Amino acid sequence: FKNKGDDVYMKTVNDLIEHCKNALEKKVQYVYGAKMQILSLKQILNLKEIYGSAIWDSDLSKAGKLCCDCSGLISSCTGIERNSTEYKETALEIINLDTLSKNWNKYIGYGLWMKGHIGVVSETKNYYYAMDGSSRNMVKFPMNKQNWNCAIKLKDINYSGGYIGMDEINKKIEELTNQVFNLIIYNKELQKEINNLKKVYNSIDEVPEWGKPTIKKLLEKGILTGSGAGLNISYDLLRLLVINDRAKIYD
Repeated sequence: FKNKGDDVYMKTVNDLIEHCKNALEKKVQYVYGAKMQILSLKQILNLKEIYGSAIWDSDLSKAGKLCCDCSGLISSCTGIERNSTEYKETALEIINLDTLSKNWNKYIGYGLWMKGHIGVVSETKNYYYAMDGSSRNMVKFPMNKQNWNCAIKLKDINYSGGYIGMDEINKKIEELTNQVFNLIIYNKELQKEINNLKKVYNSIDEVPEWGKPTIKKLLEKGILTGSGAGLNISYDLLRLLVINDRAKIYD
């Protein structure tokens, strides 16, 4: 862990939510005093000597498994170790649960606090993430499963970007993909125009179909004679001749 005074990169809301999802997927086990680490039986027994009844007898069976406590869930994401009380004391904002319920998306990634316990406001309304005690371990549960007191803005999380869900991420990816696709099409058309501008037509067979009637007319009238190398008509000149022809200038 970093020291609390270290200048460190602050994790985002998405970082914290993904961290909680990973802990849930890995079925992290709750052991008081653990900070997201694989514990040996000896380590659990040492914790039991330190914390007494906070370490359940059933926790001994968690030896060899990835273990964590409630504050460790957040600390193992941020790299800054705090206990649940310190998270409350250093909170940048404290809001009541009614405010949380009415503006849920605004507070995704906030801490959920009660005396002696802390969780995380999930991306799903009315659900929380937490290392929820020795009998529950890592959970994503409905709010009514705990007697939460308030939600707190965690000092160690960067909330400036808010939470961006997968639906929104996929939407942005689709938008960017479409922009890239349109840019490719535009560049192809632009390159086609550039290639056309470079073209020089030296025979009637080389002239595009839309320009052949005009060139035939000009050749028949003797207006266009070409040179020793051929007609030597550029793309721009061909367009100009066709425009003039449509304006009846050569009739």
